Amino acid sequence: MSFTFGAGNGGMNGGMNGGMNGGMNGGMNGGMNGGMGGGFGGILAFGSFLEPAPGALPLILGATFPQASFAPVLRAQVILAEFGTTPWKALGCPTPMMRAEDYPSAVKALLEKVPQRASRQAEIVAQSDAIGDVWLQALMASPASHPACATLIASAILIGQMVGMYWKAEHNAPRPVQVYPALMPSIPTPPHPSFPSNHALQSRLIANVLSAIFIDKELKQAMSEVFEHLADRQARNREIAGVHFARDTDAGVEVAQLISPLVLGLDSVDKLLKQARAELGVLSTGKQPDEPTLAPEMTEARFEALVKGAVEAGLKKGGGG
Repeated sequence: MSFTFGAGNGGMNGGMNGGMNGGMNGGMNGGMNGGMGGGFGGILAFGSFLEPAPGALPLILGATFPQASFAPVLRAQVILAEFGTTPWKALGCPTPMMRAEDYPSAVKALLEKVPQRASRQAEIVAQSDAIGDVWLQALMASPASHPACATLIASAILIGQMVGMYWKAEHNAPRPVQVYPALMPSIPTPPHPSFPSNHALQSRLIANVLSAIFIDKELKQAMSEVFEHLADRQARNREIAGVHFARDTDAGVEVAQLISPLVLGLDSVDKLLKQARAELGVLSTGKQPDEPTLAPEMTEARFEALVKGAVEAGLKKGGGG
């Protein structure tokens, strides 16, 4: 089941910026409830009753809404409210790149990443709309099977979104395509300022929060390394796409590191971490897998060399010139 948290620039901007209840609640409840077997009940014809006459049966008292059925994206808003009471603004944000002499090298770095778009475009597009799905995949989790893990991820996304948007509004930095239009980003430029990168902030915050689930030192180190690589890949994909400078990425990571202690210090997050440990069960580290033999990466230079070799081989075989 695909679980679209709405990454910040795709679903979340479409949902939150375009109407959080319409975009997020509609997409979340429709997708999740549909995926869980049509919600929690069937659909009757309008005006139908399951009783001989309306009001003939007694009320059922004492029920509470099950936490496992509380949509993670919506439950995360409660945690966002708790985080909002912390002194997160006092932690500050790095200074954006504002001088004209800083841009030539920054644009050069993005132009050098353009050849990577071909191999990364599918995940770039996917992560624009749903930054959280790949994190669930890394845990082989879903909102239904691991509601605490899913809520931790959703909370990190929401908190990162709010913090990032605050600093974006403060600095109002231009997007790369505004500085160098010929860069032509491979996805639509998000409708908010460039600095800091929210994908970098959110993905690093997710990595830090998920790492806190694990208590065993070796297990924590192993899982943290996976999470850090994943966070870095999501962040750098935004540079490859041409919608962020490296400085935006670095700042997003730095802000995430600054606010992580505040997030992990929340009572609600502490409770979720304990629940997440129970969801994942008793885990331990083992030996490393046998060293794999990987095919060479299909770079542009390698592709050209293969084509040239095939053409030359064909000419020799055919005796042509």
